[in-house]
Amino acid sequence: FNASVWSASYRQMQIDGEFVDSTVGFWPTPTWHGPNALFAPLSIPIDQLLLRGPGAVSARRVVSNSDSDHSVLITTLKLAP
Repeated sequence: FNASVWSASYRQMQIDGEFVDSTVGFWPTPTWHGPNALFAPLSIPIDQLLLRGPGAVSARRVVSNSDSDHSVLITTLKLAP
């Protein structure tokens, strides 16, 4: 979903739902680059994946998407037995 990690509503949802942000242990890579290349210096990480329960993120990367102003967030999960 789209939200900045520093927004109050995001933090409140994360706390209330006991969610773990998939960026824990990884650099929070920008995923939104704005409507064109001029906005690239203002890129921010607004595409999020939250986890709850047993399991962890084993890999996380962001790749560009020429069809959108958002990059693709690829996350590999390691599920607990």
